[in-house]
Amino acid sequence: MQVFVPQTGADLDPLLRAIYDVHPYEEPVIQLLAASRTLHIRGQDEGNPNRFWNRADADWVPDVHRSDGGVRAETA
Repeated sequence: MQVFVPQTGADLDPLLRAIYDVHPYEEPVIQLLAASRTLHIRGQDEGNPNRFWNRADADWVPDVHRSDGGVRAETA
C-alpha cells in the first residue's frame, strides 16, 4: 500500500495510529520514504512536442505498432 502525505509530523500521527489499529500484526512494518509526486491534469500540455505521442515514430518501431499504419517514410 502506498500513501502520500505531507512531511509534517501532525499529519503522520493519525495515519500511523490508524495503521496500528487495523493491522493484523502486533507491530506492522512501516517504511517512510521521502518522495516527489506530481499530479498530471489530463488535457493540459497535450501539444508539448516532447511527449511521445507528439513525436514521429522511431525507425525501430515494428509496423504493427506504428501510428502511421505501418507506412514508413522513405529516407534519402
